[in-house]
Amino acid sequence: MTSFSQMKNAFVRASLDNDGRTDAKFKATTTNSGTGSGTATYKITVNDNVKKLKTNPEQNPDFATITVVTKIVLFILKKCWIMCGASIMVIFVIYWYYGSFLALGLLFFALTGILYQVGDWLLYHPDQPPHSRLYVPAPAMFGLSGENIHISSGDGVKINLLLVKQDHSVFGQVPTILYLHGNAGNIGHRLANVRGLYHSCGCNVLLVEYRGYGHSDGTPSEEGLYYDSQAGLEFLLQYPGIDRSKIIVFGRSLGGAVAVDLASRPEYNKHIMALVLENTFTSIPDIGRVLFNWRIVKCIPTWFFKNQNSRSPVKRLATFESGTHNETWQCSGYYRTLNLFFDDVMVLRHQQGDSCHWPAQDVCVHVPAEVL
Repeated sequence: MTSFSQMKNAFVRASLDNDGRTDAKFKATTTNSGTGSGTATYKITVNDNVKKLKTNPEQNPDFATITVVTKIVLFILKKCWIMCGASIMVIFVIYWYYGSFLALGLLFFALTGILYQVGDWLLYHPDQPPHSRLYVPAPAMFGLSGENIHISSGDGVKINLLLVKQDHSVFGQVPTILYLHGNAGNIGHRLANVRGLYHSCGCNVLLVEYRGYGHSDGTPSEEGLYYDSQAGLEFLLQYPGIDRSKIIVFGRSLGGAVAVDLASRPEYNKHIMALVLENTFTSIPDIGRVLFNWRIVKCIPTWFFKNQNSRSPVKRLATFESGTHNETWQCSGYYRTLNLFFDDVMVLRHQQGDSCHWPAQDVCVHVPAEVL
């Protein structure tokens, strides 16, 4: 009987069937001791398990880890390679001539500088959830009509705005909210909340999509987000028909810091009727100590951080027992609380002008879980 080990001068012909099975025919000339030579044909069928050998490398967790590490390394090299190269050269020269202690101190100083520069990359997440840079939900999906506008920010970066307007009969009489969204996602992910502001509060709403988010150009940065909010306010001040005395700046989470910066600038705060901060933070150092419960973070001096807290003397605090960081707007009583706040602001401004102050008993408002 002919064995495979005795085959020589073999020729292989393979054909791939429509169902993915592979039939391979082997025609071989064999020589058996004592019996002479002969010709035999063998057919081998390979089943669908062969397909499993062709794996997608992107599904491999090691591949994903390598991809993330590579992106981090490339980002640092791209942003800091000039500074890093110069620092390393200086450190090397000083180490060569003056010793290791001074060089070690300079190395630590250079590392802190790198950490300061890459802080923005660690802070902003415009690509979460996936495809947020490609797909932005449309207002029509929420029963709203909106006007998309692309404008240039103060430093020339083009950003995307979405203006949701009330009916033309009341458009120029109602307040207009400048909406500064939180981290991650895009303005389309905030349209469910905007629908409530539109119907329950009766406001016009202008959503600013930060640079690097959604359909806006550029890369997120602290200074860049400030430019974007300023561009949004300037757009409202120039838009025909809007009541410029009833502009409300609204900032949620990350947007709260952007809103505070905008309202703190003398050239802009005179145009802002009210400032609303929702689920934001007192300062970057405080939120850093909450998110990273490391002793070294608690020891970092305040001046090291880019963002600082607001010390506005006029505040009102509303708390919701059933609220969460991202879903407080779904709590019952949420829109009524905003309406009461807006009404009080307009009444106080009418009675006292721009120098109005809250009565002490109205500073804090608590909304229980069972609601108003």
